[in-house]
Amino acid sequence: MWRLVKEIYDAGADAEWEPSGRRRELRDAEVELHALLGLSPWHYQVGWVSSGGPPEKWEDPKRHELAQQLRRALEAAAEL
Repeated sequence: MWRLVKEIYDAGADAEWEPSGRRRELRDAEVELHALLGLSPWHYQVGWVSSGGPPEKWEDPKRHELAQQLRRALEAAAEL
């Protein structure tokens, strides 16, 4: 699921809805990934944060850090 999410973001296909983009496919994949990770609806999507760096002023630092940790773990697992 992470590879699909990353593929859509990397292709820049997240900005447009189908048929010209893949936004619905991305949203569905993010919801499924979120559920597989056992996250609650209020947690940040791992595809929305960078793998490093501080949170934006408006972001909750704890939720941001959790999303970053999960993203790093997913990126490492995808490389195997």
